[in-house]
Amino acid sequence: MAFKEEPMEFIEDVSVSTMSYINRQWGVWFYVPGIILVILAIYSIYHPEGEQVLILPLMWFMVGYSYARARILKEFMKQFALANGFEYFEEHIVDMKGALFEKGHSKTVSNIIYGRYNNRRMRFFNYQFSIGQGKHRQTYDHTVCEITLPGIAPNILVESKKFFDFNSFKKPHQKEMPLESGFQTYFETYAPEDFDIETFELFTPDVMTTLIDMAQGYDFEFIENKLYIFQQKITTKRAELYSLFRLAQYLIITLWPRVIRLQDDIAAIHAVRKGSSQLLN
Repeated sequence: MAFKEEPMEFIEDVSVSTMSYINRQWGVWFYVPGIILVILAIYSIYHPEGEQVLILPLMWFMVGYSYARARILKEFMKQFALANGFEYFEEHIVDMKGALFEKGHSKTVSNIIYGRYNNRRMRFFNYQFSIGQGKHRQTYDHTVCEITLPGIAPNILVESKKFFDFNSFKKPHQKEMPLESGFQTYFETYAPEDFDIETFELFTPDVMTTLIDMAQGYDFEFIENKLYIFQQKITTKRAELYSLFRLAQYLIITLWPRVIRLQDDIAAIHAVRKGSSQLLN
């Protein structure tokens, strides 16, 4: 039987709207077969040859819910894009940089939003990768905001301490930076050798105070001319997505002139490093 699609509701919470979608769009056509499968599964307990039936109710509800949730999440991101004059695409991003995108395998990108704030390019997307194989495989979902900077920045990594996470993105060439103790309570900051001054110029006391207020739970990485803000979960609430947007707006306004001022210093450090490398060779 074909279902006539009803107009999507305004989505505040993906989980709530997913159940609303299932109830409105499928209703009894979803629940009744599931209940029948549950009854068959209970019946099969007493018949050894019917063991395979036990998993069918779970599969029915899981597949149905996952399909509905994917549709709602897509619409959720579309609504955010439309409300802010951005564009929504499903195509793959091919030019991602940074430690987050170097980890694992089976990497996928979805729900991509392109836009500008203060004429500065930015994009939001969902990102997934896996580590391990078989029964040891673990999959990690992230919500990511990418900001294009006006020049090259030091490869600085800021990791949140709010959530326990096995996935540290620190690289061997980065050392921990001794920023203010209040900031270190919530974040660990790593930067390459010789970039101490540049790190302190970006992370001034006012910036650190604001990040403590606005960014607990987020990680950050400066890599070449990009700044990535990411969190290990798919953002599914409108209020949380707008909190990320406000954080990105703050960083664009605050860090933009600082990155521009640092260009000569960064170029000089890279030139010295290149010269030293050539002498060693």
